[in-house]
Amino acid sequence: MRGNLAAQYFISFAFFIVFAFNTCFGLKKEFNFMGIKLGMTGTEISNSVAKSDNLKIDDSRFLGKINEAIPYTLKIDSHPFIQNIYIQFYQGKSFLITILLNEKYFDFYYLTEKLEDKYGIPILKTSKSVKWESGTDNVRLVLEKPSTIKVFDMFIMKKLQTEISQKNYLMTNNSILQYEKNLILDEL
Repeated sequence: MRGNLAAQYFISFAFFIVFAFNTCFGLKKEFNFMGIKLGMTGTEISNSVAKSDNLKIDDSRFLGKINEAIPYTLKIDSHPFIQNIYIQFYQGKSFLITILLNEKYFDFYYLTEKLEDKYGIPILKTSKSVKWESGTDNVRLVLEKPSTIKVFDMFIMKKLQTEISQKNYLMTNNSILQYEKNLILDEL
């Protein structure tokens, strides 16, 4: 009887901890910067940027759109306050937004305070970075010193890391096989 009661208390406590963590330390709201957010297509972001007086797409560099299946990057400029915004896409949807703010105008500690007001209590806070995380939709928001904001979909990041690891493994194996094949051919 006592074991069942202890198990019930333990389960209730575990549920409370998970609920409190997701409620108190998760992102309070969805990240949205000047109409740009995760999950948007390149066209949606281009339309959002076109509506803004402060942003423009930088077409001066090709940053990698070869086809929809391969990740590519869109670069957005806005001077003098925003140095650059980089948006990375995977399968046609944005999964990583990096905002490089001009540190002359935006102090790390001021940005920390503003982001805490908007997104809640961070899960990690050091003198060089502050992190928020949403447990429900796999989104992480990171402020890095001096004044860089990154928001990304952790599920897609892990998926890309797995794909890259698998491709590296295959390339390594193919290189070894090719090397051994060349050794045999040299012996002929």
